[in-house]
Amino acid sequence: MHESNALLVRNGRIATQITEAFRMAFSVVNLGSGVAQIAIGGQLDHAAISVLRPELSRLLRLRPSRVDLDLSRLRLIDTSGVGMLLVFLKDLCDQGAS
Repeated sequence: MHESNALLVRNGRIATQITEAFRMAFSVVNLGSGVAQIAIGGQLDHAAISVLRPELSRLLRLRPSRVDLDLSRLRLIDTSGVGMLLVFLKDLCDQGAS
């Protein structure tokens, strides 16, 4: 397990994590009216998904009707990161979200 200097802010609307050991940063923002935004930057690899997956699970429990996914700052994604995003998107679609 990697040692991590992490900052997590959660006030019901925003969860942000910056994890140096994983070289990944992300934010999950509940914009209200059923809309959420996820932004992921840095490296989304096997080590990093263990940090991101619980936040995506929390978001799924809110049952958003739409999720905007911003990967514009993502520098690297491996197959485990792709797999995690595909499962997340499938779960969203199963809930009727877009």
